[in-house]
Amino acid sequence: MKWSKSKLRSVIVIAVALLALAGIANASPTQWTASFGSPVWDTHYSLDLTNLVPNYVPGVDSLTSAFFSLDYTNSGNNNNGTATFEVFVNNVITGTVNFSKPSENVLLPLPAATLSDLSTNGMIDFYFHRAPGSHEFDIQTAVFVVNGSHEESAPVPEPGTMMLLGAGFLGLAVCGKRRRNNA
Repeated sequence: MKWSKSKLRSVIVIAVALLALAGIANASPTQWTASFGSPVWDTHYSLDLTNLVPNYVPGVDSLTSAFFSLDYTNSGNNNNGTATFEVFVNNVITGTVNFSKPSENVLLPLPAATLSDLSTNGMIDFYFHRAPGSHEFDIQTAVFVVNGSHEESAPVPEPGTMMLLGAGFLGLAVCGKRRRNNA
């Protein structure tokens, strides 16, 4: 079987293309979570997503949603009352939660503008503020959850693998040269 120059070039181009595709990073669905235990009212908290595992990389990883998961209890005697508290993110009110049951878990999603800020810088500052008349309700646990995709970097080939690949290409070149000389 005689290989023409164009056929040999096409085989080399395909081999190089396959090697290039093997080095592409792949994105995997990821959920970043941070728990704050029992947060203190009107105390500012800061969260840096880049410190969570897997590390968030602003501008590379993408975020699809973010929310607070809050467990609260009514610590007073008013089991029929309602309570309101506000969540401020980056000093802008993000949402209001109304409590009416003795205990409950509520989810407070972040709006798109806040999610955009979070995806740009990976930082979020927040605090919980009780509305007047809501002092009998306490947050037992606060969990901040962010959903998105984390870009996994492609593994770096070992030097031995690259040498083996180079030896294969060298062997192809030598075979091609011998065929040209014999023809």
